[in-house]
Amino acid sequence: MRLRPGLTVTPLVLPDDSEKIEMHLGRPTITIASLIGFVVAALVVSGCESKRSATESVAVATPSVSPTPTKALPALPEPSALAQAAASATLLDYSLEGIATLAENCVDPNVVLTAVPKNYYESDTFDWRHVRQVALANSGFHVLHELGTTKTEGSIAFTENEHTPTKGVALVLHCATPKTCLRFAAAYRTVVPTAKVTPICGANPNIGSRITGGKSVLPSSGNLKEALPEKTDVQSQCVRLAACKAAREFKLASDEAQECMKKPSKFKVSCSLKKTCEQVLACSDS
Repeated sequence: MRLRPGLTVTPLVLPDDSEKIEMHLGRPTITIASLIGFVVAALVVSGCESKRSATESVAVATPSVSPTPTKALPALPEPSALAQAAASATLLDYSLEGIATLAENCVDPNVVLTAVPKNYYESDTFDWRHVRQVALANSGFHVLHELGTTKTEGSIAFTENEHTPTKGVALVLHCATPKTCLRFAAAYRTVVPTAKVTPICGANPNIGSRITGGKSVLPSSGNLKEALPEKTDVQSQCVRLAACKAAREFKLASDEAQECMKKPSKFKVSCSLKKTCEQVLACSDS
């Protein structure tokens, strides 16, 4: 057995007959040599116990745990930024990709939606059915006969003008605000993906004199809600199906109105005769 470190034992010099020296105390006989052996053994055991205690203390010591670093939370946007984001999501829900923008401070925003040959415009079958059904499907627009000086968001009016480059007829959208013009242009382009909508602020050099007494986007009653397709007007029925779907999803996978016109039997065109887009879609989706 090893002695505890730092412990020194001084050897004892005993007489030659020390092993014969005995203590008679009326108890079992113990020699001095045996007594010395007991003392040494006790010291060694004590040293081992101390070492084991120290080892156990290290083993059971609670390890120190470094606190987990806390990830910093992103800074919250300013209230004004939140308001602007909400307004943008509400007003510009259709895609504006490929559509020229308008300055927010434009005081005379307008959009050339489409232009048609004059002889087609003058035919008995012509109608602004696409524009009418887009306006009817999107409740955020308020169609007026004349825009006047109103600046109410969503207020719009239409005029028919000479289209100088083609000598045809252009349908021009006039809006209370630039955002209103952009949103309608995007809604119209979603239903008519081939349309080349042209937003512009102020006078357009390609637009000539206004045509009066022509075709109106509004029905004869002046109430847009009465602009539902006629039972015999399959083209308008197809456009209404597409316009209602676009107003719900803000996009279409293809030119669904044109596809319907080509093969109306594959579409539930009769659903378009219902009064609201919610009813139209509930019918067509069933």
